[in-house]
Amino acid sequence: MTPKQKAIELIEKFECLVDYQGDDCFTEREKMLINAKQCALIAVDEILNYIGEEDTIYPSPQFEFWKEVKEEINKL
Repeated sequence: MTPKQKAIELIEKFECLVDYQGDDCFTEREKMLINAKQCALIAVDEILNYIGEEDTIYPSPQFEFWKEVKEEINKL
């Protein structure tokens, strides 16, 4: 799975859990996606914190993967 695929998967998983009460359906959908992205970013940050700091000499493949996932979430 690519970092972009993982980013999309995380956002989709959180999308069904976030709620927004608004008057406009379009605004509601947009706000739900923003909230889902924020949840996905929090999850990735927790994973990165668990893995540990990036080693500049020998970067961890897992750390690099999750760092790229975070970048992809921010692009979406």
